[in-house]
Amino acid sequence: YFENPDGTLTLVDFKTDRVPEDGGEEILRKRHTEQLGYYKRAIEEITAKKVSKVYVYSFALGREILLNI
Repeated sequence: YFENPDGTLTLVDFKTDRVPEDGGEEILRKRHTEQLGYYKRAIEEITAKKVSKVYVYSFALGREILLNI
């Protein structure tokens, strides 16, 4: 995670899952939203700062995917 200029945090988790280009983002969202939700809560409790954005970065797709957590 890193801190944003407004004091909130952005959480990024790097994923190596092999997913197809077509529909791969949705597959990754379904697979990892629960896990990243736990990470978000833990970071907020530990740092006492708000996590404003949560992303997974897919090496297979070569881009970040915003999770709505």
